[in-house]
Amino acid sequence: MPDTHNSYDEVPYASVSLVETHPDRAATVATLFGLTPPDVARSRVLELGCAGGGNLVPMARMIPEGTFVGVDLSSRQIEQAKALAAQVGVTNITFHAMSLTEVGRDLGEFDYIICHGVYSWVPPEVQAAILRISSENLAPDGVAYVSYNTYPGWHVPGMIREMMLFHVRKIEEPAARVKAARAIIDFLAEHAPEKEGHHIRVLRDEAAQLRPHADSYVLHEHLEAINEPIYYHEFASRAASSGLKVVGDARHWTSASATPPGLSTVLDKVAHDPTDREQYFDFLTNRRFRRSLLCHADRPSLASPSVLELGKLRLSALVWPAGNSVDLGPRAPADFRLPDGTVRISTQEPMLKAGLAILAETYPRSVPFEELWSMVKSRLSRSGIDPGAGSGPLAERMLQAYSANAVELHAFEPQIELTISARPKAFEPARLAAATTRNLPNLRHKQVTVSEFDRLVVRQLDGESDSDQIVQKLIAAVGRDEFTIVQNGANLKDPTVIGPLLRKSLEPSLQRLLRAALMVG
Repeated sequence: MPDTHNSYDEVPYASVSLVETHPDRAATVATLFGLTPPDVARSRVLELGCAGGGNLVPMARMIPEGTFVGVDLSSRQIEQAKALAAQVGVTNITFHAMSLTEVGRDLGEFDYIICHGVYSWVPPEVQAAILRISSENLAPDGVAYVSYNTYPGWHVPGMIREMMLFHVRKIEEPAARVKAARAIIDFLAEHAPEKEGHHIRVLRDEAAQLRPHADSYVLHEHLEAINEPIYYHEFASRAASSGLKVVGDARHWTSASATPPGLSTVLDKVAHDPTDREQYFDFLTNRRFRRSLLCHADRPSLASPSVLELGKLRLSALVWPAGNSVDLGPRAPADFRLPDGTVRISTQEPMLKAGLAILAETYPRSVPFEELWSMVKSRLSRSGIDPGAGSGPLAERMLQAYSANAVELHAFEPQIELTISARPKAFEPARLAAATTRNLPNLRHKQVTVSEFDRLVVRQLDGESDSDQIVQKLIAAVGRDEFTIVQNGANLKDPTVIGPLLRKSLEPSLQRLLRAALMVG
């Protein structure tokens, strides 16, 4: 096995925005479980294993009154992070190239601590350091995020990893290791005997899952010297030994506390405490990855999310009505779909239909719960439907929708532009990323994929150019072959021809970017 101590210097890990790691997500879940997390807008945030800053820098840009610190062992990645911060223009962030075992109390106290994609890939002493830092450097009401590979789900990819490691055991060069690892899994998936039904299905499924991932992912996820999954109950026990407890999961809808009543009843029969409950849930779902949120063990919290606490939060849409309008009548069914067309909720319930429709209309803005209740009451009343006396039923339905991953809850609202200004301005990290990719970080800290034309438009939105100037910049970009306009099989470059075409396409593009939460002005 080659020494991979410097593998992140040789092949930096792809560093992008990860919505689950945002302090907004930690504060939201903590609030639901009865905690009083620090104000996200003025938070102090530490990321352990920050890589090239692609996750932390966009946060610092969208939370200008916050303070951000990134730590990573790879000096090359730290230099990349510093360069990214300078390009984006953030000054409320610092980076340190150091081992996590060297981090002490002198680094400071933080409201939110993030450690994504590190815990399972480091030796025991570094794992212990992660939990120590998450305790010693965490503010009294702070929340820490730690992700890790879990059993039982990781038994299968663990088998695949062992096959790949055997095949590349004599290969040292990273790119060659990845190429050979991909090749052996594809070979096994293709040539395993059909009679080995389950085995061949596993090989083919894993091969298919690996193909779209970048080489850096395959190298660091599967070919590092260390990759040690654990069971959830083991992680919870380790956290307890460090004076911490698990509050919930950053993807709440994947946890036992979000299960529907039928499954919840089943879990009640075998689970004796919250840790057991989550562990049995992992057994049922064959879970392979967790995103645990931790707080100090002495902080009083609830065993399950509270509808009363939901009233303190904001809501935004994840689903949209299948039709142009929603009939709020109590016998009229309505489907609410994800952007890919998948139906996530089908309901005849007037209050739920009204709430989901309003959130879809106000997206990408999030709506405070009390404001949503006021809007729902008004809409139901106009339809001749009695909304009832209190907001409790709406809170219950919205919590159910959140548990079904049909709405999002928020403790923080970034500066999302809701109208197109005379001189449009894109979120700076997205504008910078658009130079090389269609996958852009937005103001919800998500990666959104835009068209090639929208990507070109984003690059021009500096807040200094009006629509005429933007069109001229687009014409120049076409002239430099940065974008191709084809008509009747011919590439068009004549400004008098492409100018009107670009002008006609600009407004719809700006509207799409607005809806994608990529605009700040």
